[in-house]
Amino acid sequence: MKTVYLDLEITGLDHRIDEIVEVGVLSADGVPLVDSFVRPTRHSSWPKAQAVNGISPADVQDAPTLADIRWPNRSEAVMSRHMGGVSRNPRFFRRKT
Repeated sequence: MKTVYLDLEITGLDHRIDEIVEVGVLSADGVPLVDSFVRPTRHSSWPKAQAVNGISPADVQDAPTLADIRWPNRSEAVMSRHMGGVSRNPRFFRRKT
C-alpha cells in the first residue's frame, strides 16, 4: 500500500458549513497529484481562516469550484496507485458537496 498526503485549507473549522479553498494531494514520493485553489460557493469571506491560511477571496475568485475541479485522471491515479491516505480533517471527505 502506498500513501498519499492530503492538505486542505478551509473557510473555518465546522465541516457542516465551511468550505475548502485549497486542495493539495501529494504522493509519498513527492509528486503533486492535485494542487489547486478552490472557489467556495457559499462563502464570500472568511476573515478568521484567512488570518491563519493567508488565502483571501481574491486568491480564489477565478479558481474552479470543488465540483469543477478535473479529478478523473488524478483520482484514478490516487485510487489505483496510492491506496492509503493521511489526513488531518477527514470529515471534509465524508461530506457530500
